[in-house]
Amino acid sequence: MDYRLSEEQQALAELAARLFADHCDDEAQKRLAASGQPYDAALWAALADSGLLEFGAGALGPLEIALLLEQQGRWLARVPLPGTLAAAAVLARAGMVRPEPAAIATFALSEPVTLATAGRPGTRAVPDGAGWRLTGTKSNVLHGMEAAEWLVSVIGPNAVPLLFRVPRDTPGVSAAPQRTLSAIGFAELRLEAARLPDSARIPSATALRDAEVIARLGLAALLLGVLDGALHRTVEYVSQRRQFGRPIGSFQSVQHRLADQYTDLEALRAAVQRTTWCLETGRCAVAAASVAAWWAGHAAHRIGHDSMHLHGGVGVDIQYPIHRYLLWAKDLEFALGGPAAELARLGDAIAAGAAPRLADWRPEYSHLPDWSTA
Repeated sequence: MDYRLSEEQQALAELAARLFADHCDDEAQKRLAASGQPYDAALWAALADSGLLEFGAGALGPLEIALLLEQQGRWLARVPLPGTLAAAAVLARAGMVRPEPAAIATFALSEPVTLATAGRPGTRAVPDGAGWRLTGTKSNVLHGMEAAEWLVSVIGPNAVPLLFRVPRDTPGVSAAPQRTLSAIGFAELRLEAARLPDSARIPSATALRDAEVIARLGLAALLLGVLDGALHRTVEYVSQRRQFGRPIGSFQSVQHRLADQYTDLEALRAAVQRTTWCLETGRCAVAAASVAAWWAGHAAHRIGHDSMHLHGGVGVDIQYPIHRYLLWAKDLEFALGGPAAELARLGDAIAAGAAPRLADWRPEYSHLPDWSTA
C-alpha cells in the first residue's frame, strides 16, 4: 500500500478544508444551531458549485470520499455528505448513476439502532406483480429527514438480501426524526407495504455488501475527522492552560493521555486507508471495513471522553466548542453499532473466509494456518 496522496487528491482535500473552514467556525456553528435548520444549505450549495459532489468519470473514488468526510468531521460540518456520497458510490459500482449530484440521498441499513444487522435485515420485500412490496422499520438513518432517496436493505424471497432505491414520495413510506445527542440528524424510516417497481431494485449481486462496506467506511472516515479535530483543540488548550506556573501540557500524565489519543487516531487512519485500498484494488473489503469500524468505535470513546477530561471544567460548558466533538463522536459510535458488534461481524467474516490471511499480504507469514478453512 502506498499512503501518499496524488496531487489531485491533495488538491481535493485542501479545497474541502477551505470550504469547511469558511463556513464552519465556532460562531457559524452557533448561528446554525440557533437557526433551527437541519443542515447548512449555503455550505451544501458551495460544495455542489465546487464540483465536490460530482461522482462520475472516476472523479471520486473510495479514498477521495474518505478525504472529504475526514475534512467534514474535522470541522463538524452539518451537511448531508456521508449518505449522499455513499449512495452515489454504491450506485456507481452497480453501473448506475444519480442524475442530480446535489440531491440528498442516504442509506437505510440499520435495524433497529446499529449497522450490526445490516447483512440480515428484518425488513422484507415480497413480489407484487411486476414490482415489490416492502415492509419494515429502519432507524439511525443519517440525514433521513432531508433525503430525497433512501437505499434500503431488505430480505427477499429465499432469504436473499437485496437493496432498493426508495424515493421519498413512495406511498406507504414515512420518516420521523430521532432524538440523539448531537445535531447531526438521524431519522426512523417506516415502510408499510410500500410498493416499488422492479426497476427500484439495484441489480448488482454485491449491492448490499457494497453498501455495508461503504457506509461503514464513510462513518469511520467522518469519525476520524471528528477525533482529529478534538485532539487538535485539546493540544491547543493544554498548551495554553497554565497551572503551578507552567502549561498543563507539560505534565507527564497529560502527555501520556495525549499519546494514547494520538495512537488510537493513527490506528483508525491506517484502518480507513486500508479499507479504501481494498475497495480501489478490487479486494474484498468486508473485514477491512469491520476493522476500521472497530477502531472508530474504540477511538470515539477514548478520544471523545479524554478530550473533555483534559479541558477540565470548561469542557462541560456548552458555550465552549469541545462538547460538540464528544456528542458527534458518541452519535457516530452508536450509529456504527459499537466495537463489540464489529468484533462479532469480523468473526463472521473470518469464519466465512472473507478475511484474508496474513500470508496473503506478507509472504513471511506463510507458515501461519489458514483460518478460513479451519
